[in-house]
Amino acid sequence: MEAIHILGRLSLNRNTNENAGFLLTNKKGSYCGFYNAPSSRYHGLFCFDQKTMNMYKFIDNIEIAGNSHVSRLKNGFYFIERIRNDVVESFTMPKGFNSLIYELSNDSEISLFLDCKLSADNREWGRYYDISEEKNCVIVKFTKKTDRREDSTDGKEEFALYLAIKSDKNAHAKIGRWIERNYSYDEGRNSPPSKRYIYDALRITGSKFVFSMSKNKNDATGECEHVFNNIHEIKNNEKEDFLNLLKNDSIKKIYKNDRISKEIKIAYINAFNSLNNLTIGNKKKSIVSEFGQTSERESCTRVRVLANKSSYCIRLNDAHLHSTGIFAGLPWFFQFWSRDSLISLKALSRINSEFSKKLLFEYLNKIENDGRLLNLTEQHNSKNLGNSDAHGWLFLRCKEAIENINRKKEIINSIKKSMKIIEYSKNPRVKNYLKKCRLIVRKKENKYHKILYEIESALEKSINGLLKYHTKAGFEANDRLETWMDTEFEKDNRKGVRVEIQALRLNMYKLMFELTQNQKYKVFENILKMRIKGKFWNGKTLADGLNDFTIRPNVFIAAYVYPELLTIREWEICFESSLKSLWLDWGGVSTIDKNSPLFTETSTGENIKSYHRGDSWFWINNLAALTLHKTNKIKFKNQVQKIIDASAEEILWKGCIGCHSELSSAKELSSKGCFSQAWSNAMFMELIEEAFQ
Repeated sequence: MEAIHILGRLSLNRNTNENAGFLLTNKKGSYCGFYNAPSSRYHGLFCFDQKTMNMYKFIDNIEIAGNSHVSRLKNGFYFIERIRNDVVESFTMPKGFNSLIYELSNDSEISLFLDCKLSADNREWGRYYDISEEKNCVIVKFTKKTDRREDSTDGKEEFALYLAIKSDKNAHAKIGRWIERNYSYDEGRNSPPSKRYIYDALRITGSKFVFSMSKNKNDATGECEHVFNNIHEIKNNEKEDFLNLLKNDSIKKIYKNDRISKEIKIAYINAFNSLNNLTIGNKKKSIVSEFGQTSERESCTRVRVLANKSSYCIRLNDAHLHSTGIFAGLPWFFQFWSRDSLISLKALSRINSEFSKKLLFEYLNKIENDGRLLNLTEQHNSKNLGNSDAHGWLFLRCKEAIENINRKKEIINSIKKSMKIIEYSKNPRVKNYLKKCRLIVRKKENKYHKILYEIESALEKSINGLLKYHTKAGFEANDRLETWMDTEFEKDNRKGVRVEIQALRLNMYKLMFELTQNQKYKVFENILKMRIKGKFWNGKTLADGLNDFTIRPNVFIAAYVYPELLTIREWEICFESSLKSLWLDWGGVSTIDKNSPLFTETSTGENIKSYHRGDSWFWINNLAALTLHKTNKIKFKNQVQKIIDASAEEILWKGCIGCHSELSSAKELSSKGCFSQAWSNAMFMELIEEAFQ
């Protein structure tokens, strides 16, 4: 299959043997991801309910009669085109709508396969489909009921879903049979069940289709009718939104840099776009639609245009009704994980600075009495799992925000000096101008003072809580599974005193001293720094934990968050030593020493054996390359370039085309885990910006 990235003069194409797919989102949680062959339960069309934070699957696959092989996949960034023999398919998932626009180059018969369910619910019984026709739409009603063969009750309705379908030919035939689907990708990643019965629902003829999803029939049919009748305008809006994204200063800086290859530029823009597509609720204007969620549009004018053309319910500035944040990844991590979000926040600020500030202060207000942040901000099983580092990442991002404020304060001071020169002017117009300037300057100074006060207060609350509840012999101690390496295999769980956690605490002390000039924080910093260096550093290796010299890549995190821990020369020695044990020739680092008995070179998927004991995580690879470049860009030039090339290769040509996935096997570069992972995309952006600044 040929994969193509279309970006004007930057277009790229290459043949790939991968079962490649794509991912489109509507910026309010729903997504579609179709592959050459449906090889996972998580391929298809999904709808996110922001009120309950539940993800529902609707469509398993769309197939064209007589055209099963995909010969070309074209990534248009805001749309996807695929060629199946002589038929061109086009997919668009417009922002703000729980709908998929599906178009063909000529009239064809499509087969629609459904698997309506909660995303992770694999129960087979109690699934009921009813197909009817109403107002020129085909309506599929799905009802999930309990069944004694799997549940404690029988016949109790759990929920109902509606899929409204409209085509230009309005010709369809009901099939209504169950078929067994074999999911080879799920089998390969040890994710049962790898076989499941899905519903072969319909044959539909046409060249233009809209599929709209809801828990309410009228909302589904209303949106379906609206989107179908305004396809041209909606698609133009999607194009306009993407072209506006390309005007972003960060993208323009990368685009215009002659030292950066075409491949790296397109990979960067894909990562930028993919991270943006994992955000929820980052626009000021909103449309309220069928799942009761807030969806986003760029322009108030556009909202009015849509309102005039349809009775579709529209409400402005209503984002406060629903949660906002960054999905950790799709298709599984459709939650707001504190650690993942805060690690991704610096890159997100390049995309939307106001939204990133909003999230930053939301997290400042969520600090618990023990000084920590919860693992997740919404309901989820992992919410109760402790989190030992999110608060540290929060204050690293606060430090960056303060540095930005200080730069702005320098500009204000320069303006004030200029004003002082002309303040004795007797010209009335000059006096009036100075008066206005003073008001603006005073307002800005008050705003910055308020921000700094809020950060200082939250930081003080966090440090006090940490000293009381999570400090042992001066070190910050964590329980099992509380670091980013949050799985356990053969008692390997990183309980204790861990290197990156201490580095984050050191940064907190340093920032608090800079804010308050209180000497006690400088004392805390110096004592902890001295103790870490005495207990963790042996002149060659920086320990992963107290009394644990297992080689892991967490030393790169420590250097990223608190480079003052070692001297430049000591970091060089540390990295040289670590890379001997962790380096993977294809351009990554293992999550544990390759000589460790726990090392597993091939990803074991849902079997956690390899997850933090061999699997190579792209966010860590990119962070490691960034840190190596900062430490000595000449000495580590080859490793940095290899990591950049490997990450770009994965984004462009492997797995979910255009997205940076979660991880790779250690054995060879591959696309494993989540199809699109926020911190993978974010750290690739940071790496490219740092390496080519």
